[in-house]
Amino acid sequence: MTDSAPLLACEGLTCGYVVGHHEVLAVDDVSLAVHPGEILGITGPSGCGKSTTLRLISGRERPDQGRVRMGGVDIWEGARRGPRLPRPGFVMPVFQDPVASLNRRWPIWRSITEPLTVGRRRMSTDERRRIAREQMGRVGLGHLDERALPARLSGGQAQRVAIVRALVAEPSLVVADEPTAALDVTTAAGVTRVLREAADSLGIALVVVSHDRNFLAVLADRLVRMDHGRVVERTSREDLQRHDPTRPYPGHQTVDITPADAGDPDLEGRSTDAPGRPNPSNEELSL
Repeated sequence: MTDSAPLLACEGLTCGYVVGHHEVLAVDDVSLAVHPGEILGITGPSGCGKSTTLRLISGRERPDQGRVRMGGVDIWEGARRGPRLPRPGFVMPVFQDPVASLNRRWPIWRSITEPLTVGRRRMSTDERRRIAREQMGRVGLGHLDERALPARLSGGQAQRVAIVRALVAEPSLVVADEPTAALDVTTAAGVTRVLREAADSLGIALVVVSHDRNFLAVLADRLVRMDHGRVVERTSREDLQRHDPTRPYPGHQTVDITPADAGDPDLEGRSTDAPGRPNPSNEELSL
């Protein structure tokens, strides 16, 4: 996996926020890389800079210092407005608040298949609905009517819709902010399998932010821990595999990824945005 060139390479990322009369460094000299088919996990306490880092590495926010390269391309070099991605749809997000990330006026089949229409041939409604049903079945939503509006979905259902929407067009990179925060353990296990399959079968690179280190220990190939805007620990795949899953990391819940039917919980996610900055975690990504 790591014999290939990095799909995403970030060097010296720094981003500050003005709070009152002082500047707070939300991200301080962070360097990361992820290869095709690899899952990188980012964990740490609330306010440590995880979500800001995710916005920086996905091109949703420009760093004050540092570089972000996708597919070898410096996405901010020569850019006047938005980032210069290698191609449309190169990176897809999964937001913290799945309900807010879905267009409330669109049936869920349209939200799921919208990425397929960007820069591609026109697709019939019947074809898009068929694809949506197939994708919904992958995450335990096969019983739902694809014509339903987001208001009819629980938080867990909406999160799974958001995940399959991010994967449907097979992007090169997916960035996910707390993708299982709205899910119970059983449903999170199903999502874990889908994300792992995307990396292993499709070669998609994923960067996943989560408070739950045990979830990331199961899912990720490598793990970094942040605190006060800096990377303070890097854990290799071998170290993750040596971790005994019967001894959870303090304060977290172990995720079992054995096959099980997904449930439909309606739990709330959490916010980790830096102080003094409006919450942009659910803005539409127009890259």
